[in-house]
Amino acid sequence: MSFGLAGDEQTAGGEPTQHARGHVRFVPVPRTIPAGAHHERGGPPHDHRDTGLFGADHDDRQAADPLSRDALMARGSVVRMLCIFCRLIREDRAHWVARGPRACAFTPLNPLAPGHTLVVPTSHFADLFETPGEVLAETAALVQRLAKAMRSGLNASGVNVLSASGPGSEQSVPHLHFHVVPRWPEDGISTWPVGQSQHRFAGDPAARIADALAAEAHHTSRTRA
Repeated sequence: MSFGLAGDEQTAGGEPTQHARGHVRFVPVPRTIPAGAHHERGGPPHDHRDTGLFGADHDDRQAADPLSRDALMARGSVVRMLCIFCRLIREDRAHWVARGPRACAFTPLNPLAPGHTLVVPTSHFADLFETPGEVLAETAALVQRLAKAMRSGLNASGVNVLSASGPGSEQSVPHLHFHVVPRWPEDGISTWPVGQSQHRFAGDPAARIADALAAEAHHTSRTRA
């Protein structure tokens, strides 16, 4: 999900160039990456299509091949090196609002509203699907703390919490993140989707989701037994 936010820019060849310190620009990542650097999950690049790095056109044969622990670690290192959020955290370049071992928050260059803040896990997790529950819980707790601070510190009457995960969701950076946007009455913006999805599903989607939840709970209980 992108709102034209800004930070390090890249040249046509994909090399980063200096920009305003401490901010983030959602930029396309290079199409050419080292072999084995593809990731099974994560959002599409900035053009919002489910293709390219971390998108749907990665080589599924790589995902199917058994990988050694060393290969997995090497692939994870490449992913972290390519991730703009990981780079900001690693190089301490963000305009920090909060920092912690599991979650941190920083400001975008072009906020939707005064106080607009990004909250991310400190370690690299591409999306909701791969983030461990305990990390997600601490990240969500920081989102709540920020929302309360926006109400007390900025006199915001409410907040929007926006996030996208996985291909088709318009995730702009393949590192789980939440936009926390303070709101005031008649502030002139809207973050609510316009229109409805054109995707059609045969059957009762709520029942299918409930069945999937029950199956996952059963699998988890058997695994822990």
